[in-house]
Amino acid sequence: MIGLTHHLARRSVEQASTLQHPQIEPWKASILFVTTALALVTISLIGYIYEQVVATLVMVENPKEQMTGPTKIVVSDEKTGEVEIEVEGQVVKPELLSLRFFKTLGQLRARAGPRAAYRGFGVWLLFHFIDGLVQRFINSVVPNYFDLTPHFAAAVSTILITRLMLAWTLVVIAEPTFKFWRCDALRLSSAKKVIVPTLILALTNQIQVLIMRDLSVTLSRPLNDPEDLKKIAPSLATNVLAAIIVFVAFHTPARIMLTRIQASLLPDEVEAIVPFDRSFGGKVAPAITGGSGVLSIKDALRSIDGRVFRRVMTVYAKTIALQLFAATIFIGIYVAELYLMIGGLDFGN
Repeated sequence: MIGLTHHLARRSVEQASTLQHPQIEPWKASILFVTTALALVTISLIGYIYEQVVATLVMVENPKEQMTGPTKIVVSDEKTGEVEIEVEGQVVKPELLSLRFFKTLGQLRARAGPRAAYRGFGVWLLFHFIDGLVQRFINSVVPNYFDLTPHFAAAVSTILITRLMLAWTLVVIAEPTFKFWRCDALRLSSAKKVIVPTLILALTNQIQVLIMRDLSVTLSRPLNDPEDLKKIAPSLATNVLAAIIVFVAFHTPARIMLTRIQASLLPDEVEAIVPFDRSFGGKVAPAITGGSGVLSIKDALRSIDGRVFRRVMTVYAKTIALQLFAATIFIGIYVAELYLMIGGLDFGN
């Protein structure tokens, strides 16, 4: 769903950049090109910082309340002089990550340094590059029977990049000094523990792809009169509703589940930049005591409460709003530049 919004925002900017005039000079065209490039970069960075980094940290947050011990304070009194009084301990709740964009950035910088908002960006680019490479290779060599090859390619690619996806999550949630390539959790024996939940998330992604494909086919039909719109309205409404249901009821819980399972593999000696209970309420038995050392799928799903789900959905909603806002601003800038440069627009009529 957010991917669709991201795509629509990018396409809106790209469509605005197609407004042309035959007399435009090269230096003016270069200014328009820079504006378009800045718009696409801004929209992409908003998606990475908020939808990827912040959403992942919010999914991992599972703070354990801490009890402060009793303390003694000295109280002055005119009659008795100084008196020492023991004050009972209090329950302290760790501070959660703010969902306000600029405050969130400030918290991340305070906890993980000036580049905290771009944590794991190199790993993220690498696994997306490999993912695209593998899928293109499989699609080019395997016959597309019943239009299923792209989905098969996505499943195979997901298995191959499982460890990179795990590495990205650990880099995002861990302290800045964490070196993922030295982490035992990335060994094949450990990575196997997250293959199934990773495939579950990939399945929800492919269901969304099928829905969006059907939606694009519906929208590509010619609309010459109001009757044509009435014909596609039921299909359009069904696809949009199905996309929302799949995203909210299946994709989001699957992503939270996978992220929490990945987070449970964070080495004990590595501190996280957000507070979370590593045992997830005692559900993770350490490997040293004979346990699996990882959160199970069942326990991961049970650990998702209403507070976490609402916070994640709030992050998603703000991501959509910020990307659409950025696209609108840059489209306005682009159109204003055209008017200043050429005094008119050619819409291709």
